[in-house]
Amino acid sequence: MNPSLRSAVNQWIESRTIQAIDIETVVLPDRIEGTSDGVYGVTVSNGFYPVMISQGVTINCFQCVRVWYRE
Repeated sequence: MNPSLRSAVNQWIESRTIQAIDIETVVLPDRIEGTSDGVYGVTVSNGFYPVMISQGVTINCFQCVRVWYRE
């Protein structure tokens, strides 16, 4: 996890009255570029529809943090 992100997460946790149980780094695909007939898969408004991909396909992803906690 990026050090500045780690610091921001720690500050968020410390500013609340919660008990952190687990902290996860989650990487999610943003969009898979496919062919015109949708061979690879796409992200649409109601979900992501993955399909098998082959070597050499670029997948753009974004990273987020999930904090599991008790109040």
